[in-house]
Amino acid sequence: MDFNDRLILATYQNDYALVKKLIDSKRFDESIIHDIGLLYVPFPLYYITICNKKVLSRGFRPNLMPIVNEHLKNVDLLLDLWKNRFGVRIGRKIGFKQYKSYFYSDPDEFTIEDILLKPVQNYLDNGCRQIDIDLFEAVCKFQFNKVRKLLEQGANPYADLLPVGDDNLEDSWNCIDRIGPECSSLGTCEVLPQMFGEENFCTYVRTIDDDKIGSLIGWAAHEEMYDLIDNKYTKECHITI
Repeated sequence: MDFNDRLILATYQNDYALVKKLIDSKRFDESIIHDIGLLYVPFPLYYITICNKKVLSRGFRPNLMPIVNEHLKNVDLLLDLWKNRFGVRIGRKIGFKQYKSYFYSDPDEFTIEDILLKPVQNYLDNGCRQIDIDLFEAVCKFQFNKVRKLLEQGANPYADLLPVGDDNLEDSWNCIDRIGPECSSLGTCEVLPQMFGEENFCTYVRTIDDDKIGSLIGWAAHEEMYDLIDNKYTKECHITI
């Protein structure tokens, strides 16, 4: 692993002491602060920390809270480091749309019928509202601005979309069920074992790559969407570790 990759991995794992040591050595390529070079679009090093702040600020089982809190302390130290050493604007929002190819989302060119797999009229004939169907489409495409606008107009993210003639709710679609389980899956199966490492998950992480970064981006994007659509969200646990 080269010096830059060591710094990226340490940042991913919120190892503040190692990150500071590597930065103080001045042996790294400073350009990775603004693009780590692992994705086909620019992804700044500090975006990793912003994503980690997002995903670790959720609810977790009590047995995980000690290590989560320890990581969050390091996350805050890293955010201060990026701000004070490199002038990074920590409060900025990540434009997740440009990273959609790295996580589960529907392409913008898809129609709603590509997503629902049945004609829209089948849902309208069963009493579903067009605005709720439009919301589901925007959520699946991670169109945050459109989702926000539709919610303001009265769209219901809890609405079950079920086609006419089908009374089985297990066949229905809704925004919460689209986003929530993916938050759990990405956190449980993909990111936390890599982030927390061997001691807590029997995982020994030696390398960093676009798959690991992509999973983190995906989890953060889903959490961002979950916060937006679940207006009754109370930070209750939806991480199933």
